[in-house]
Amino acid sequence: MNTEARHCPSPLTSRSIAGSPMLGAVRCLGHLAREGNSELRLDALQCISSLMTVQRDDHSEPDTRVEVLCETWFQELDSQPLEFLLKISKKPFKDHRLAVLLVYRGLASQAWAQQVN
Repeated sequence: MNTEARHCPSPLTSRSIAGSPMLGAVRCLGHLAREGNSELRLDALQCISSLMTVQRDDHSEPDTRVEVLCETWFQELDSQPLEFLLKISKKPFKDHRLAVLLVYRGLASQAWAQQVN
């Protein structure tokens, strides 16, 4: 059995969640960031940060398709994804707080995230 599947509740590991294995993987990352041990939590937050960071050069226009994907993934992390990240950032673990800040940094470059309340 693979390690990630062992840590995610069985409904999260189904390949047919909402028609997309990626949505299942993102939900699993959210679950691990909430419920995993310290190391798994940090790994999940780093993965979330990578997913939310869109690389582009200074002269290119944002690719709306990529931003729509990021927004969809962000909403799948938790029922209240901003509050979820805020709770983690208030915990006394510096490495977790830094990982959350990197998620925020990735989000800050996207128009949809600048409008989220």
